Amino acid sequence: MHKHITLSGDAEWIQKISKDILKMDDVVGVSHQRGASLKPKGDLLSIHVLNQAADEVMNAAAPGIRQGLISAVIAESKAIVDKSNDKKLALDDDEGLWEEMESQLRNHGRISPNYLILMALGGLIAAIAFAGDPVSQAIAFVGASIIAPGFEPISKMSLGIVLKRWPLIRGGGIAMLGGYATLIAAAFVGFKFLDYFHITTIDEIRALPIMETLTGASKDSLVHSICAAVAGTLVITSLRDTYVVGPLIVLVMIPSSALTGIALGAGDVALAAEALARVAIDVGLIIGAGCLVYLWKQIAKHRREPLP
Repeated sequence: MHKHITLSGDAEWIQKISKDILKMDDVVGVSHQRGASLKPKGDLLSIHVLNQAADEVMNAAAPGIRQGLISAVIAESKAIVDKSNDKKLALDDDEGLWEEMESQLRNHGRISPNYLILMALGGLIAAIAFAGDPVSQAIAFVGASIIAPGFEPISKMSLGIVLKRWPLIRGGGIAMLGGYATLIAAAFVGFKFLDYFHITTIDEIRALPIMETLTGASKDSLVHSICAAVAGTLVITSLRDTYVVGPLIVLVMIPSSALTGIALGAGDVALAAEALARVAIDVGLIIGAGCLVYLWKQIAKHRREPLP
């Protein structure tokens, strides 16, 4: 998909920006409506641009946006049919703008009732899964990792570190701690249910083959986690947010967090520490890999600070 950027506000600034944008080869279409914007009051400039030149458009608009004279709305054009730009459209890249990534992570990586409920449900499903057979257990772990939005808050911190945006780091950190604490608490309750009805015991859970993966850090599991951390960040930079659940399934943070809650519910502090240490490893890998990917995108592609 290509970009549709709408600028509105001060007429003189819109006029100046339109002249600069018309010189850009990768701008497919420009519409300037004088006096059409009621809020902010002024002109309206509609720009259809290839992804590969969207940063140029944002750079042209940056001074006016930073002064509060104009505002920008960034959207995606599902399809542009233009015979004169057919080849350019076919070869356009799939990079998101910093502003789009920030907005995506702001929506999906923050404390909200829906976020906390989803994390709790993911933890509860994962905890109950420890009492199932291997097949139903695997299905439940995958489902829990899809349901619990545990990747975005951590990646939000990586983005904040690279862009030097303290609110992103703080917001991601708070969401991560709150979300995973909720998940662990839900797993704690889930184990109490299993224990009360004599469905399983902590000794039976300890004997499960998957325990080594959820509490250890073998070379193959670390390679899987590194690849998943890099893939998850690339999913965000290319705005494929629907697919970020894939990397979270490969990472073992959700079932390991649930195991932490189970161990605490059973009073097994040593097991809880082992499981939590495995979670910490994956969190560290996401932050580290995320910083490297975002830094690479800044150096190779964007080369600008996000607005405002």
